[in-house]
Amino acid sequence: MTSVEDDLLALQAWYHYRCDGEWEHRYGLTIETCDNPGWQISFTDRPVSTRQQERIQQVLQQWPTGVLESDDTQTSLRLFDTDLSKVLQDARQVVDVWN
Repeated sequence: MTSVEDDLLALQAWYHYRCDGEWEHRYGLTIETCDNPGWQISFTDRPVSTRQQERIQQVLQQWPTGVLESDDTQTSLRLFDTDLSKVLQDARQVVDVWN
């Protein structure tokens, strides 16, 4: 089991790795509350390869409320749960295979 601090550091590293002066103006990561009630983490990034999509989908199999969308311009992922620490932990699993 990972700590919330480790999960946040992994998300921070995912974000900082991508920042290049342009990426951060179009893509990113948000953590917010949603009306179900609960928490949502949303990622947007450049399009990912088919292999990366498959790896992310494998992680999402254990996450019934995860939504992955990808097209020619971007990849979006949203994770939902009422437990913020669970959302952070699962988001970390996703960024581990996203890289």
